[in-house]
Amino acid sequence: MRATSLKMYFSVYKGCPQARVLVLGEGPVDRVTIRENGEQFDLGSERQALADLACQDLRRLGQAVTANPIYRLQAWTVGAELGLEVSRGDYSQVVGTKAHPEWGVKAQVLAVCCVLECPQGFVIEKRSNKVAAAPGRRHIAPSGSIQPPATPRDTLFEEACEELALEPDELSEPCCLGLVHVEPLGVFLLICSARTTVTLSEMRGRERSGAWEQDALLCAPGDPKGLSAWIDEQADELVGGARMGLWMEGRRRWGQAWFDAQVGFEVEV
Repeated sequence: MRATSLKMYFSVYKGCPQARVLVLGEGPVDRVTIRENGEQFDLGSERQALADLACQDLRRLGQAVTANPIYRLQAWTVGAELGLEVSRGDYSQVVGTKAHPEWGVKAQVLAVCCVLECPQGFVIEKRSNKVAAAPGRRHIAPSGSIQPPATPRDTLFEEACEELALEPDELSEPCCLGLVHVEPLGVFLLICSARTTVTLSEMRGRERSGAWEQDALLCAPGDPKGLSAWIDEQADELVGGARMGLWMEGRRRWGQAWFDAQVGFEVEV
C-alpha cells in the first residue's frame, strides 16, 4: 500500500550541495504547465565561441553533443498545479557553462527524469561514456532535457521510447513528484513517476534508438529498506538527481517520515 501524501505542490529546500529538492507534491504530468517568457539566452559572441570549442572537444573524445534547443527554467509556482516559467537556449550553451565555471553562469536547463517501476524494481541505467551528461554514472531512466516546444509529458514518452523502447500505452500512472536542482551544474530536474509491466529483460532485448547512451540497464529494489540500503551502497556511482528522485518516489509510497529520514535537514522557503 502507498502511504497517503499531500497532493498539493509545496516548496522545500532539502538535500545536499550536489542536489536539492525544491518542490514536493503529486499531480498528473500533463497538468504541469510551461510558460515561455520570450527571452533567448545569450552568452555573447566571445563566450559562445568558447562554448562551441568545448563542444568540439567533447565530440573529438567520442561524446555526442548536439546544438538542440532547450528550455531554461526561470521561475516556478506551486499549489494545486506546478507552473514553470522558461526562456530558451541551446545545448552548446549548457556545455560551455560546464566547461567554464569561472564565468559564474549556470545552464538552468530543464529536464524530465522518471522513476520507472518494472516488475524487478526501479529502472536504473549505467550511462555510456559517449554521453556528455554524467558519463559512466548511474541514473534513473528514462530522462532527458525538454526540447521546445515539447511538454514534460511529451518528453517523458519520447525518452521512454528512445531509451527503453516503451510505447505510451506501456506506461501507467504517470505523475509529477516535484522539482530538483542539481546545484553545481545549475540543472533543474522535473521528477516524474510511472509504472510498466514490461520486464527489465524485455527492455534489454528490444531495439532501442537510444541504446548507445547506456552501458547497462539495472534495477534498484522496490521496497523501503532495500532501496535505502541500495542508495547508500551506490553513493559514489549514483547521480545526485537520481538519488533525490528515488527518495521522492519513496515519499509517495511510504510517507513523509521515510523521506525525511533519508534526506535530512529541511528549510522551508
